[in-house]
Amino acid sequence: FVAGTAVDGPNSYLPAARVVRTPEEARTAVRELKAAGVDFIKVYSSLPKDLYLAVASEAKNDGIPFVGHVPYLVTAAEASDAGQKSLEHLTEVDVGTSSDEAAIKAEELEAMNQKHGYIPDPVRLKSTFDSAKTAALFERFRRNDTWQVPTLVVFYQGIQIADTSRRGNDSLLVYIPMMLRDYWRSLPVDIATKMVALGAVHADLVGRLNRAGVRMLAGSDCPNPFVYPGFSLHDELGLLVRSGLTPAEALRTATINPATFLGLTDSLGTVASGKVADLVLLDANPLTDIANTKRIRAVIQGGHLWNRGALDAMLAGAKARAAADRN
Repeated sequence: FVAGTAVDGPNSYLPAARVVRTPEEARTAVRELKAAGVDFIKVYSSLPKDLYLAVASEAKNDGIPFVGHVPYLVTAAEASDAGQKSLEHLTEVDVGTSSDEAAIKAEELEAMNQKHGYIPDPVRLKSTFDSAKTAALFERFRRNDTWQVPTLVVFYQGIQIADTSRRGNDSLLVYIPMMLRDYWRSLPVDIATKMVALGAVHADLVGRLNRAGVRMLAGSDCPNPFVYPGFSLHDELGLLVRSGLTPAEALRTATINPATFLGLTDSLGTVASGKVADLVLLDANPLTDIANTKRIRAVIQGGHLWNRGALDAMLAGAKARAAADRN
């Protein structure tokens, strides 16, 4: 399942975005992306509100869901009411819990006009947290069935940069090509430190979202710094549990919840006779310790068995390709 090129506004800071400048261009982008075979329309941060609403309207007319960032000029409440099916990274959800939301949105507008991103101040979000406003927003999400994909691992892994003692000590780096390693290490320490602090704010929100009955999906957002393909999903499950989900609830964000979100519960999401055999066989029970999802004995993908030896061979191949990239 793919979303295709992200649709963004004239001040986009995203390389290769599908930039639209008028409502008609926004509607055309939706139609052309759907014709190209994408499963979702992805919206991005610098999309002006009128163009965002044009995307929402056309997506509804064409019967294709739209997902992605909540744009700077749109509130999380407005995105939910507009029918955005999922909100990624808690973008604008965090701002929507603040009594200072209007002032923060004004700062986001300035950042957008300068064509760069905006990371809200975690200290400010904590000091202006409005519990009544938060409860109303989360109830709106539940009522509108607006899914959340927190990607806590993106923020947590900022610690690999923020804590300089950890640099170069990650054993998983052997699987990463040098070009990507260099990109990861280019993240400024102050930005990484801010991301880690924001991750703590988001972790608190995830617990509140879960208690409010808002549905969530496990996501990772590779290739952000030190967000490893595959491995990061296990890290995300662990972070969801640390944020207040039970191991069973965390597992659902990567099994039955995605199947529900994609409309595939007839074939995926649970272990049952007649369903597609996409399974992970573990050596220990993840319901007692979510870290046990990493103790993989075998994988069955589409009915094909990959035993531990085959999986290790895949990892060895990835390591060899990454090493060859350094030459």
